[in-house]
Amino acid sequence: MSLSLNRPDRRDGLRRLFRHPAEMLSSRAIRTQAPPISWLMQQAVEVEGLISLAAGLVDRASLPCARVQALVNEILADPEAGRDALQYGTTPGHHALRDLVRARYCAGTAYDDADQVVVCTGSQQGLELLGEAIYDPGDIVIVEDPTYFVYTGVLESFGCDIRGVASDADGMQVDQLALLLDQLRASGELARLKAIYVVSYHQNPGGWTLSLERRQALMALVHGLPEQVLLIEDAAYYELAFEPDQRPPLMATMDASGDRVASFLTASKPFAPGLKTGFMVVPPRLVAAVVHLKGNHDFGSNNFAHHILARALATGVFDEQVADLRAVYQRKAQILSEALHRELPAGSAQWAESSGGLYLWLQVPGVDTGPDGALFKACLEQRVLYVPGCYAFAPEPGRSKPSDRLRLTYGVASDEELVEGARRFAAALLSLGV
Repeated sequence: MSLSLNRPDRRDGLRRLFRHPAEMLSSRAIRTQAPPISWLMQQAVEVEGLISLAAGLVDRASLPCARVQALVNEILADPEAGRDALQYGTTPGHHALRDLVRARYCAGTAYDDADQVVVCTGSQQGLELLGEAIYDPGDIVIVEDPTYFVYTGVLESFGCDIRGVASDADGMQVDQLALLLDQLRASGELARLKAIYVVSYHQNPGGWTLSLERRQALMALVHGLPEQVLLIEDAAYYELAFEPDQRPPLMATMDASGDRVASFLTASKPFAPGLKTGFMVVPPRLVAAVVHLKGNHDFGSNNFAHHILARALATGVFDEQVADLRAVYQRKAQILSEALHRELPAGSAQWAESSGGLYLWLQVPGVDTGPDGALFKACLEQRVLYVPGCYAFAPEPGRSKPSDRLRLTYGVASDEELVEGARRFAAALLSLGV
């Protein structure tokens, strides 16, 4: 007998099967909400003709099809190399890749050890694994305001108490961080502090890079804190600096103790997100815990992707792709910024020119940019999408969030779409009488 989903008894049975009463779910599952970007990405797919300046996806035309094809051909042309790549890998990742990551990012520092490198299914998995290793409900985590809002969702799912510290063009304001730390000491809460999280290069969403002076001050503060406090450096946009010679060093390389920083990098933004590979560099005291937890997840990430990336790094193909992408994104950042300057009324919005990464962070004084605000609705009518800035501020009770900020990305839209997207955004703003 065939199954008909249209029969009332079948529909009722399916409703019962897929119902999730609260008593079935763990406390963490109940705390976990869908990230706002999921809905924004869905709109980009479902709304015909919509130009998304919201989702931080990469430039489609520059994806390295020919380069990856050549690498795969080289691997599979060698039967032994091909079998190694197509076999299961190890939980921490392909050793040759871990060693290349060590040499590229940590050589000559206290983190110069391939055993401290764990290869993950994107840096997001690494952040999740580290959270499993160190967070308990009620632990305090300090973040920048604004910050990468997907990570605040991760922190909320762990039941963390998230505190925000104001940031500006040089990154987290370390003097304000020091004041918050003094408040935690005075209130007896410092023992609950587990981590300070910063997006250290071309920040998502702000676009700024944490300055060398503030990196030094931040490192000094961390070393004055109880040893359970970890500095978490999300360096996802490290490779996408338009002027790489001018970027400050990774925080891990500045930690002479080798024990207080966990740095996260990725191959998704600077090479190919479809390979879904990231790297975490952690202190020795955390390696075993992270690897054991990762074993519960997957026994090891995509081994074939690891072999492709190892060959890309070893042969210089990775560097070739990074150089091409820097030029692509520098051009696209300029196109979007120039179009906004051309289309928007003078003084209606402010932003800093991009020095790398994928984002522009706008302030639109006097305009509510939130998802229920008039500008967001007007932009949907104009079929252009941005990320409301309110999502990016720490979900800290009693802490006010600016209501006039928003994030634009120039990553995935074509040159023509960037120009048209700026025109539509300006039209939406003008429709409000700005």
